[in-house]
Amino acid sequence: MEYAMTVFGSYARHDFDAISDKDMLFIYNTNSYPRNEILKMKYTGWNCTEYTYKDFLHIAEIGSLFVQHIKQDGIITYDNNNTLKNILREYTPKDNYNREIYNTIDTFNIIKYVEDSTRGILWALDVISVLFRNYCILNLANNKIYEFSSKKIYKIIQNFYKLSSYDYATICTLRHFKHIYRNQQNADYKYVKQYFYEIIDILSKKIKIPVNSSILPQKQFLSQQSTLLSIKYPSGYKGLRLFESIYNIRHNNIQMRKYKEFIANPSKYSYTFQYNNLLERLSFSHALDMQ
Repeated sequence: MEYAMTVFGSYARHDFDAISDKDMLFIYNTNSYPRNEILKMKYTGWNCTEYTYKDFLHIAEIGSLFVQHIKQDGIITYDNNNTLKNILREYTPKDNYNREIYNTIDTFNIIKYVEDSTRGILWALDVISVLFRNYCILNLANNKIYEFSSKKIYKIIQNFYKLSSYDYATICTLRHFKHIYRNQQNADYKYVKQYFYEIIDILSKKIKIPVNSSILPQKQFLSQQSTLLSIKYPSGYKGLRLFESIYNIRHNNIQMRKYKEFIANPSKYSYTFQYNNLLERLSFSHALDMQ
């Protein structure tokens, strides 16, 4: 069986803390899926990102910074045919990431509408956490700075934009809300809502990312999200996260549980991939009709 395993992120850099994710990358051939190994890592608390060799080679060829992340910070724990090592050895970043920066800014449109609930706002904060970090990584890469530690990235951003200590602390708190959301922990509704408005204000007025968002009652929110989901996006990631916002409301529905794996592993639908009829394959329109 040909596959590779790589630890990446804070656990590979040894700068993790109590809320850090444990990230593991699996790359494999389509005819040799390492199911037992992946299940074992998931059972022990690891977040498993999965790519086929073909897809990983594709994102390497187009200069994806995720590959730079793996090359720079990753610790390969298994690579039986050295295929991953060979891909990483040949990889080089692009000269600029202007198009990706534009796409990231455009993707903030995902949170144009937010459900007026603790879970709904936490979903939006999770989206903001991911997109803002990507935005920072891409801008730094345009200056030949390849940094993937959120703590270091935010410190650089504080100095560049001359943010106050309060604004810097507010940005850093994004990691905590992401952790709360992904671990389905409880949070105070009023505090979460106040924080949401504060982070939007910092991003739009001080970082100059044009983020516009409205918190809506559930019925109105569902109507607006249904309209957004009807659009055929150039990537699966937008549609997936929009669907996730509705999944949060109806997640107790038995028929909806089959979508949980897609929600848990959104990195498989990064905007670097072309739209692959994701919405149709997940039968979104049918899901939205469920009561």
